[in-house]
Amino acid sequence: MIQLSPYFLAKELSTAVERFVGNSEDAVCFTAPDGRLEWCNRSFSLLFGYTLEEAAGRRPHHFLAGAETAEDDRVHIEYQMIDVGEVYGHVLLYGKTGARLWVFLQLQPAFNDNRDLSHFVWVMRDRTEDLLANEEAAHLQHFIEKLSQQKATEG
Repeated sequence: MIQLSPYFLAKELSTAVERFVGNSEDAVCFTAPDGRLEWCNRSFSLLFGYTLEEAAGRRPHHFLAGAETAEDDRVHIEYQMIDVGEVYGHVLLYGKTGARLWVFLQLQPAFNDNRDLSHFVWVMRDRTEDLLANEEAAHLQHFIEKLSQQKATEG
């Protein structure tokens, strides 16, 4: 049986995870237990417009939230981070330019070998186009129904 040293495994695993997460199309960031951003991938920077240098030390659920971000979403994220829980769902966030971005957020705690909270992992997939297309289709359907009702009452 071949035994690999923990150092080798940690180094290899770290390199593989960094390569995978770093090249992911999803925006990914790691925050400290207090919620301050420690690392983000290139997709995070492309989606939101913040470089790692600009975002480091800031809390994503604060600087990415905006005027139309639901207060319930903000509170839920904050509560789950305090309670060391998970968050899954669509959230309206804002890029550096003020662009509205609907993302599917997966926020999960990560623990070390002692089962102490070491980080939160944020994975965000841009769903803006899909959700806007669905919203537009719903408006169009509503308009067609109104026209049909109007024709029915006239006829």
